[in-house]
Amino acid sequence: MKFEDFMIEEYKNISSAFFEISGRISSFFKYMLLIFSVPILLIANKVEISSIYKMGVYIVISFSGYFVMLYLSHLRFEAFLYARTINGTRKYFTEKSYFSDSKYNILEIDRYLKLPIQTSKPEYGDSFQFIYIVAVILIISTAYQLLGLMCILPFLSSLIISIVIGFIYFILYFNLAKRAECGFDYYNHIIGIDIDGVLNEHEIQFCKILNQETGIKIKPEIITKMPVHHVVSEVSEEDERKVFFCEDYWKTMPEKQFASNEIKRIKNGLAYKIHIFTWRDWFKGIEEITKNWLNEKKIKYDKIIFEKGNLHHPVSLSKSKSQNRFYLSHKRKIKYFIEDDPDKAIILSDICRIVFLIDHKYNNPEFNKDLTSKFPINVIRIKDWKEIYKILKKLG
Repeated sequence: MKFEDFMIEEYKNISSAFFEISGRISSFFKYMLLIFSVPILLIANKVEISSIYKMGVYIVISFSGYFVMLYLSHLRFEAFLYARTINGTRKYFTEKSYFSDSKYNILEIDRYLKLPIQTSKPEYGDSFQFIYIVAVILIISTAYQLLGLMCILPFLSSLIISIVIGFIYFILYFNLAKRAECGFDYYNHIIGIDIDGVLNEHEIQFCKILNQETGIKIKPEIITKMPVHHVVSEVSEEDERKVFFCEDYWKTMPEKQFASNEIKRIKNGLAYKIHIFTWRDWFKGIEEITKNWLNEKKIKYDKIIFEKGNLHHPVSLSKSKSQNRFYLSHKRKIKYFIEDDPDKAIILSDICRIVFLIDHKYNNPEFNKDLTSKFPINVIRIKDWKEIYKILKKLG
């Protein structure tokens, strides 16, 4: 299927979904009005109930209104996401037509394009339409809250409490709108970063410490697979372990060029939180060595996660499942991840919006024939940290 055909089909599907959600919002609002009418029916039919039960009915209906308001808000935001996607599709074909036939410009076609082509429209805050529904639900819910509290509290106290609760939900609505506007419903403003091969030059360091510990000399250029003993016959698995059990290997590791400076720019200039992930369990004290190395290299971060569980060092099933980059990236809704391992990059591409793959011979199909030549579309191969910053700045 051609991309244009896919876009047209997607346009049709999303348009249908948009109108379906709008219908669901209307239906739920009607149901909410029906729930609000229950106490009125009880009063009209002169049903005798005790004050405590009356308070319970009022409070339950009140909070039902608040929760339905939040649910309707999420539905509305989802409808807006679909509307923005439709705008983006409209913009794609408008620009495609423009670039293929440049005699037309926006002034000439504007009279035909009554719907926007900006993907930032409509605004999630929506102060002119949905806010009226929110206001109606909040006013009625607050009124029932007041009636319920008056069963056990004086009028003034009940009024103050009800107004405060209603105001809290009103502010909550705008906070939810703000989160949706920032895209936080799907991703948080967080970048996950691996250490080895991403923040450091571990091939160079491996060759240096391998020679120091075993006397074996190899060049970094011949490392086209991981682990190294899979591609270099002179190096055994035991030789590799000697390197990893050497404290100097971790303490004197050279930093990846531009890493610390670009991370500082990403944190300060683009306001991303940095979560660092690494599996390091070779000896006691390695976690402290890792933190000291990050501080020494002036690599700023918000959190560091030492992953647990592998074939050599098994841990409890629950910990190995919850203390790894895949589970935590999903749980924390990490937006971007920077990796060097091709297999992990492919898995993360199904969790994060974009995965940046730092180019190495061992993750490049040109040198490692065991790898697929095609990665998922949201895995971007990059050369260095300066390139990462440029792309992130464009993405916003």
